[in-house]
Amino acid sequence: MTAISHIWNRITGTTWGFRWQYRLQRWRRAWRYATDTMTTEDAGWIRHHCQDVEGFWPLEAIDAEGVLREAREQWADHPALGRLAYDAAQRIANKWVGSGDISCEARGCAVDLIAHYARTQGIELIERDNDPAET
Repeated sequence: MTAISHIWNRITGTTWGFRWQYRLQRWRRAWRYATDTMTTEDAGWIRHHCQDVEGFWPLEAIDAEGVLREAREQWADHPALGRLAYDAAQRIANKWVGSGDISCEARGCAVDLIAHYARTQGIELIERDNDPAET
C-alpha cells in the first residue's frame, strides 16, 4: 500500500470524506441532468429525493416495463413494441385518474393505446392465442 492510498483511505473513512463523496455524487448527477445525459439510476435517485422534499409519495405507479409485459401477453413480440409501450405509458402516466387497482387499469389503457399507435404508424401487431396450450 502506497502512502497516497493509505492517506486516501484515511480521508474517505471519515465523516468529512463521506460528506464530500456524497456531495460529489450529487454534483455528477446534477451535471448529467443539466447536459441531458442522465441514466435511469440517476432519474430514480432524483425522483426519490424530490419526493422527500415535496412530501408526496405516490402509492401506485405505471411503468413502461409493466405495460410492455402486458402488451407481450396480448401480441407477439415486435421490434417496435418497446417504443410503443414507452410512449403509451408516458402519455397515460400524467392523465390517468381511476379508482381501485389504478396501475392495472392504467396499464390496460396503455395497452389499448399501443394498438392505436401501431395502427397509425402502419405497424401490424399479431394477436397471441390466449387459449392455454394443450399437451
